[in-house]
Amino acid sequence: MVKPKITETDISKLTPDPNNARKRTPLSASVIRKSLEQFGAARSIVVDENDVIRAGNGTFEEAGQLGIEKVLTIEVDGNTIVAVKRKGLTEEQWKQYAIADNTASDFSTWDFDILSELTQEVDLSEFFPDDKLNELLEQLGDSKNEGINVFPDYINMDDQNVETTAENFSSNVKRSIIIDFPADEYDEAKKLCNTAKKKGEDIGAILVSALKDVLQ
Repeated sequence: MVKPKITETDISKLTPDPNNARKRTPLSASVIRKSLEQFGAARSIVVDENDVIRAGNGTFEEAGQLGIEKVLTIEVDGNTIVAVKRKGLTEEQWKQYAIADNTASDFSTWDFDILSELTQEVDLSEFFPDDKLNELLEQLGDSKNEGINVFPDYINMDDQNVETTAENFSSNVKRSIIIDFPADEYDEAKKLCNTAKKKGEDIGAILVSALKDVLQ
């Protein structure tokens, strides 16, 4: 048996998938970020021969923002399952991690334009049985035309299935709001938000306070 080629490179060498139809929301990004902060990197991502990320774009983005600099790449041909053996977690942490790992995808949504374009290029029907793909595209298209987000602006975190994970989020986070920024101010806004998060600041409370001052 030929040993797989393993290399370690800088995470900056990877390229996000420009055709990624899965769209992160503030809440899904928060789950990934909290998981990385509390448990470290554990889930693998998938890259192609050109180091374009084909699965795990959300993990890649949040890892980079948290200062994770290296990526360990194992070359496989599809005949071997790659398992990441994460060491050093307690049983309680494993239970929390399992919930966090599964909820991030639940809190994401789809990019209508990319998904619709992909359906014209490749057959996706087998991954969406019982005509679910057409139903999803219709829902996304209607929502886009109405100018609203398909993903709800809040998630109730009191559900028993995610109670343990919820305890590790910023206190009392019940709802997420998507805020638009002018293109020329986006980078600065993102940097400020990341800095505030790292300091443990409540961005929502700061924003509400600032808006009250402006609107009064």
